[in-house]
Amino acid sequence: MISEQVSTSYNTFTPLLLEVFGSQYLNFGYWNRKGLSIEKAQSNLVKAFGEFCGLRKGLEVVDVGCGTGEQDIDFVDQFHCKRIIGMNNSKVQVEIALGKVKSSARYRSKIDFLCENAENLIQYPKEFCDRVVALESSQHFDKHPFLAGAFHVLKPNGYLCIAEVIRKGPRLLYEAKLSDIEKELPIQNSLRSLYKSELKRIRDFIFESFKEKSVKAIAHQNYSISYKEYLTRLNEAGFSIEEIQDITRYVMGIYPAVRKRVVEMLSQRHPYSHVLLYLFVALYLLHCAFARKSTGFYFIRAKKLDGKKL
Repeated sequence: MISEQVSTSYNTFTPLLLEVFGSQYLNFGYWNRKGLSIEKAQSNLVKAFGEFCGLRKGLEVVDVGCGTGEQDIDFVDQFHCKRIIGMNNSKVQVEIALGKVKSSARYRSKIDFLCENAENLIQYPKEFCDRVVALESSQHFDKHPFLAGAFHVLKPNGYLCIAEVIRKGPRLLYEAKLSDIEKELPIQNSLRSLYKSELKRIRDFIFESFKEKSVKAIAHQNYSISYKEYLTRLNEAGFSIEEIQDITRYVMGIYPAVRKRVVEMLSQRHPYSHVLLYLFVALYLLHCAFARKSTGFYFIRAKKLDGKKL
């Protein structure tokens, strides 16, 4: 299952991602001004998303794909939510999150972290929360059980709020030439030949994974669906779309910032260089897709009107 593959990957590479970012957040960041650190931009994204979700005092929130819990601490500190249930199917990330709140009576009384798959929301009590939020996580969910589960747990007039990279058409990534990718990785000549063959292998693997046939297969499984299809699925699940924000231009700052960190770590012969190369290539291709407007990053807020499907 895709969810199991995602869990395994994050269990293995979360420490590396935190090292690359230099922070406890796991998001693209909101780069609304120059000179931001990755951590500050990531904190900005959490704040912008929380405001978009209408988080406030007294609300009960389910955060699906809660990362290492940093965003939920922010939701409590900045928006004074009554209770947050953070769900994540990565045991490693849940353990990190639990470690952050165990020594604080304030956070322990307001935040629960569960090792749980968001596709299992339907098994939870009906209509018990005001918000279901998914910050850069729902791309990993089968949309059918996830949307049905979110509808199930939300109170009438509650909101499902999503922040996600969503493709606009059939293609997901820009097919950059290998020479273009090499130019984007300014490393020492002594390392270039070492990494060239690996760059080609990673590029070919990514493009093979996202060929037209594969894209259709993934979409059929309800994971990577297009923007138009996403909105249709939300309506069919019983939600009324209240607001959409295209924030693509505010997340594109993640690429040059991470690129700089990756080059530094590769030059130091990091033991996980192969993973750093994959991260770099994937992020570069996504950056190109953003620039060519074939893919966007969206905030979506959808309302459960009266507890009945439309």
